[in-house]
Amino acid sequence: MFLAISNQKITKFRIPTKKTIALFEHAASASPDPQIKAFAVKTLPILKHHYMEIQKVGDKLQIAYDK
Repeated sequence: MFLAISNQKITKFRIPTKKTIALFEHAASASPDPQIKAFAVKTLPILKHHYMEIQKVGDKLQIAYDK
């Protein structure tokens, strides 16, 4: 039961984070607004770190997902 609940929660957090990273990567490389670009560049490492931590938890719980 715990694994099923954890799998749902990990997937729930992983998917929005992956989409968010893609949006921030686009903003960091293509935004015409220098403030938005700077914010995206500054925030990307944090988002990527969070994504990696979610993957680690998924690995420990043996949750299958696209890496």
